[in-house]
Amino acid sequence: MTISFVKISIFEKLMKLNKQFSVFIFLFVVVYSSAQNRIEGTILDDKNEPVSFCAVGLMNVSDSSLVKGSISDDKGYYFFLDIKKGNYIFKISSAGFLDFYSNSINVDSLSQLKLEPFILKNSGVNLNEVSVTALKKPIEFKNGNIIVNVEGSPLAIGNSVYDVIMRMPGVMTDGDNITLQGKSVSFLIDNRIQQLAGGQMISLLKSMNASNVEKIELINNPSAKYDAAGSGGLINIITKKIRLTGFSGNFMLHSSQGFYNNTFSQLSLNYKGKKFSVFTNYNASYTDTRSVNNWHREVKYDSTVTKLDQNYVETAHNRYVSFFGGADWFINKRNTLSARIDFRPGKEKVIRHATTTISDNALGYHNLSFDFEKPNDWFWQDYSLNYDLLIDTTGGKLTFNTSYSTYPERWSAMYQNHYLDEQYNDVAPVKVFRGENKVDLSVLTGRIDLEKNFAKKFRLEAGVKIAFQDLFSDFVFADRNTSTGIFTLDTSLTNAFSYKEQIQAGYVEMSKELKKFNFRVGVRGENTIILAESKTNSVKYDRTYFNLFPVASIDYNYSDKHNYSLSYNKRISRANYLNFNPYKSFRSILTYMQGNPYLNPQYTDRIDLRHTYKGRISNSFSYSFHKNYFLTYNIENSKTKELIFYNGNLDQGEIFSYSLFYQGDIFKWWTISTSLGIHYFRCKGTIEGVNYSIGNNNNNVWMMHQFSLSKSTKLEISVWGVGPWVDGTTSFKPRGAINSGIKQNLLRDKLTISLGMHDIFYTLPVISEVTLQYQNSNSVHSWDSRRFNISVNYNFGKVKVQQHKTKTNEEEKNRVSNQRQ
Repeated sequence: MTISFVKISIFEKLMKLNKQFSVFIFLFVVVYSSAQNRIEGTILDDKNEPVSFCAVGLMNVSDSSLVKGSISDDKGYYFFLDIKKGNYIFKISSAGFLDFYSNSINVDSLSQLKLEPFILKNSGVNLNEVSVTALKKPIEFKNGNIIVNVEGSPLAIGNSVYDVIMRMPGVMTDGDNITLQGKSVSFLIDNRIQQLAGGQMISLLKSMNASNVEKIELINNPSAKYDAAGSGGLINIITKKIRLTGFSGNFMLHSSQGFYNNTFSQLSLNYKGKKFSVFTNYNASYTDTRSVNNWHREVKYDSTVTKLDQNYVETAHNRYVSFFGGADWFINKRNTLSARIDFRPGKEKVIRHATTTISDNALGYHNLSFDFEKPNDWFWQDYSLNYDLLIDTTGGKLTFNTSYSTYPERWSAMYQNHYLDEQYNDVAPVKVFRGENKVDLSVLTGRIDLEKNFAKKFRLEAGVKIAFQDLFSDFVFADRNTSTGIFTLDTSLTNAFSYKEQIQAGYVEMSKELKKFNFRVGVRGENTIILAESKTNSVKYDRTYFNLFPVASIDYNYSDKHNYSLSYNKRISRANYLNFNPYKSFRSILTYMQGNPYLNPQYTDRIDLRHTYKGRISNSFSYSFHKNYFLTYNIENSKTKELIFYNGNLDQGEIFSYSLFYQGDIFKWWTISTSLGIHYFRCKGTIEGVNYSIGNNNNNVWMMHQFSLSKSTKLEISVWGVGPWVDGTTSFKPRGAINSGIKQNLLRDKLTISLGMHDIFYTLPVISEVTLQYQNSNSVHSWDSRRFNISVNYNFGKVKVQQHKTKTNEEEKNRVSNQRQ
């Protein structure tokens, strides 16, 4: 089926959303009203001002056990749903106030109680220029998902988000690929899916400082609300939110010493009032890195085996700044309008020097000296608008969101090749190439989501989404004439490539609590339309396909100590625009990259069985079946010794996994968290017409020790390791790292000094081997992963006593409830 794409303005695309959302609006009208058992009220101080974001606990009169907990909103309003018949009291806590206990309140099964306001008394604590801190567990395990609390961690301060993710349980990386438990993942930032591919996504993660992140969620079994992309689930990066009413801010300086010294600085200025909040963040980074690679290849042609030994040293010099700003308008109790902008301009220069020694004269030379210099400029921009409407007092909400992102990049490169004999004398003229690339990528999305609670603990979520992705890459490659010095266009390596993708999606999900059981079932439908076109040779590739992605789970709360869950979901991994581009990309005289326009999407069916004990110990077994399994492999020309890095599909792949998680306190001041994963992987299919199959085991371990040496001193030591594993046709040796960090708070917690050491014993280098048909190679790749870090962080601000804003876990509760298995 051939489809045509017409350039559509942003306005026209947004108008198209109205038609796609009409069914959803009808659904909203149908489910809008529902009566429900409830208790509601407000919390005031002794001046009759609302007390925002304080903890509200509903307790049994008989034994003072906690029945339910909540957080008051910015108007001091709270509510509880589905309260069983009985007698209860309220306990209310908030910074700067004395704890409040109410009189006994009788509730029957049909109660619709609106209580008189509770009045809190001032504790006499001065909250001017206060810093609100809380000691969190380094890692939490909730409903099958792992939540890593980044905020305040000595190991995170001053590091990039990429550095933090690489040290998380079950996460592995190979070049531009990041996997979770051996499966590909998709990234979200504040619940928004990121459309960047490969190296661009890595660059984004490296440009984000972990000091701006509150937590990172590893979502193993996403709900139907989330995009179906990512066979291994999702990694959701949650950035910090404003917690102080009034003016607040933060200033940080960070220095990191490896082979080079790197610096980072940050300034945040925020204001939060009753009706508006404004927040800004500006940071600048100067990052220099160095990597070394030793690569040995053996190529057999006829009866001769040629050995090629390459050594290269590469340095990358990054200079970038970023500005993030936004505003929230609390129109009234039910309506909130939010806007965000994110600017990330930057530049990078990559310099590589490589030498390749060749065992014979099969290519007419014994040594190849290669020099490469590539400056790269970019200016990434992101705009988003969000509107929240509370449709009732039972937690029902309607959310409208639209966002537009653009990622323009420009780079140029010079490649010099010297052909040398055994004595390193020139045997041929120097070959010089020039490459230039202009990349323009834009992403426009719009979505509407509905959340609705009904009587008898029934919950409905539904929504629709549409996303447009438009990429154009114009790559020009030229060869310098050795006699005239004039550059001539090389048509075999020059390519203008266009990629357009449109995904139309809708979902519905229902959950129901019934005694000790919680049932969840949902389905997401995605219609994908792709048109890829090479403007250079007029070759077009188009795809249109529709898929349903069901999710289902059963939770059984056997007792307060034991919980069992069984879940199923279906997901998809699409080829990104880089892997889809069929043109041959030059890397050196002997190595190239090439996309595959015939790549099929990979489908994954996953089943999980999990047992949790006291929320501290979790055992899980999972099985994943992959259809059209993605595989990266090399195509080698034994005569010319050229190597092409390529992507294809195998018929199928399977992963059997067991995971153990434990967290507990050895002493009150010593908390340990540990994760163990045991996996067996196998796949089969054909590579270039030849049958291929493989199976192997992979084990990984992660451990975090957190020590509270005093109220103001915190020490963390982490251990991470992975056993030998196979990714496609490449086998990897065991590797791991030990990291440590210490944090000291001063000046009533306003000033923080942190010291850290990463990869203390320098055990992170990657050792790999490829043995495929006639290919045989191995490599050792290392970089300056052992680094010493120091950070100085200062928080400032003033808080109005009568408003008392503190930390809230409302967002976390909503998100976790959406992801229940």
